Amino acid sequence: MSELKFLEDFLEKYNQISKIYSNEKINGKEFNVFNLINQIYGIGETKHSRFLAFLLNPNAEHGKRKLFLNEFLKHLEINCDENDTWEVSAEKNNIDILLKRTYPRKSTIIIENKSNWADDQDNQLYRYWYNEMYDSNKDYENAETFLEKDDRIIYLAPNEYKLYEASSLCKPDTYNCKISSLKPSSITNLYFSSDINQWLQKCLEQLDNCTGTRMKFFIEDYLQFWQETNFKNEIFMKEIDNYFSDKETDWINFAEAAKYVSQVNEQWVQKFVRELEKIKIPGWKFESFKPDEGLLSKNDFRWFINDSSSLCFVYESHKGLTIWKKDFNLKKESFKVEISSISSHFKFIDDNSTNYIMNYDDESLIFANEDEFAWKAGNTNLAEQISVILRKFLTPEVRDLFDKIDSE
Repeated sequence: MSELKFLEDFLEKYNQISKIYSNEKINGKEFNVFNLINQIYGIGETKHSRFLAFLLNPNAEHGKRKLFLNEFLKHLEINCDENDTWEVSAEKNNIDILLKRTYPRKSTIIIENKSNWADDQDNQLYRYWYNEMYDSNKDYENAETFLEKDDRIIYLAPNEYKLYEASSLCKPDTYNCKISSLKPSSITNLYFSSDINQWLQKCLEQLDNCTGTRMKFFIEDYLQFWQETNFKNEIFMKEIDNYFSDKETDWINFAEAAKYVSQVNEQWVQKFVRELEKIKIPGWKFESFKPDEGLLSKNDFRWFINDSSSLCFVYESHKGLTIWKKDFNLKKESFKVEISSISSHFKFIDDNSTNYIMNYDDESLIFANEDEFAWKAGNTNLAEQISVILRKFLTPEVRDLFDKIDSE
């Protein structure tokens, strides 16, 4: 069987599996607030992270103080005390969820959330460890472990089929540190399918006996939503495993065909770049950057006012359309009012740890992974969609504002 004929047969099988999943889901589906939110807005990794951080934060409006946090720490086998002081944040310094104990002793928990199966970024876990742990304890260079007793680097995946990539543990070339790579033993693997489910079930048991009825229903809906979402992954992995288990030739053909996927993706992205280059707006310069240039993302596309300015509109597949400027994080607040006047559709990012200034409120421009982005880039009107948006904002008035901010 040729590779292409096999691919056709496999895709037919894949569609059959999809129908199995859809039928199972429809037959068991009940109203769920997270299903409704997902249908309207979509629930990506950022929303999962913010929800989990909301529960873990003792000062959040759930009113249960340290109930969720303490149960989570117990699950990690970390000693906790009611007098401990913890700070919890989401999407700070690009870390999905960050927990820091500040009193009476210091400890740090970094959670990299892969709820939606996103690819790892190069050096990702190493960078987070370096910025949040190494910088405060240079003795790691002479220690046998990279972590203090209660420190954790957690890779939170849907299930055991999603594993971190070795490149995520490696040191970036620009970092001045003797440690070339994190040890796999320093990473704690947690899974939504087991660990998050067990943690929240423990919390639910305690909510039964207190005034937590609304939170109880909310968490039950979240667990049901997650189980339905994860159910798809489990069915697909199981069926695909069964399909290939006794078909060595088919598997070899599939692997051969898969080699060409990245080449097709690259062609689609290049087509997308050529379409963006056609967007000619007076006073603005377009540039595209590839992954190996080590900039903001795997592919990012920017619109500047001139060569010397780093203040720009940026499009990245995992973030959508944003406004960004190098080394601008400590000055953002000074220009908040002025730059927020660009449009109500651009939301100011109140986080001085990032150089992202504003982001455009259209999640249809955001994609879960590079494969999804490549297909949309090469086979839909994505470039035209971005062009229509940019022509509204790449105006002489905005150019003057960017020039003023640069000069100040």
